[in-house]
Amino acid sequence: MVKLFIDYLLFEVVPTQDDFEKTEHDVRRIFEEFEYTENVSYFVNAVSDTKYDSTWWDEGTLPIALDTVFYNAEAGTIIKPYFEDNTWHMAKLVDIQYRP
Repeated sequence: MVKLFIDYLLFEVVPTQDDFEKTEHDVRRIFEEFEYTENVSYFVNAVSDTKYDSTWWDEGTLPIALDTVFYNAEAGTIIKPYFEDNTWHMAKLVDIQYRP
C-alpha cells in the first residue's frame, strides 16, 4: 500500500493599487483598438483570456449590463470597459438576427 505525506504552502497573491492602474491603462489601450477592429473574433482571441463566443443570445440571457443596452441598439454598438467580479469586460454587438 502506498502512503503519501504532502506538505504544501499557500501564497495569496493580491494585486497592488499600481497593478490595478497599469491593468486599467492596458485595458483602455486595448479598447481603442477594439472599437475599430474589423475582425472581432480574431482580435478577441488574440487579446482576451476568454475565447470569442459566436453564440446568438436571446433577450434576457445576457448579463444585465449588456442586455439592457444591446436589445435596443444597432449592430456595431460598443459597451466600454467596465470592471465586475475582478474582471474587465467590454463588448461589441456584431450582428442582429430575428429568429423564430
